[in-house]
Amino acid sequence: MKKTTALNYFGSQAALAKAAEVNPSAVSQWGDDVPNGSAYVLVRCHQALARLDRKEWLQQSKEQSL
Repeated sequence: MKKTTALNYFGSQAALAKAAEVNPSAVSQWGDDVPNGSAYVLVRCHQALARLDRKEWLQQSKEQSL
């Protein structure tokens, strides 16, 4: 899951951190991708985010295959 997708969904770094059950400073240390453990927590609790992540992943796969 891309960090930008999660940030756009939750609206702020603090809200994302709360949903992922991590410290806000941990979110600032993530690279472009949400770590697997945090992504699992987010997707498990927010099914709409899982759909957004899947759509993004499919789009990236299409672009890479061209």
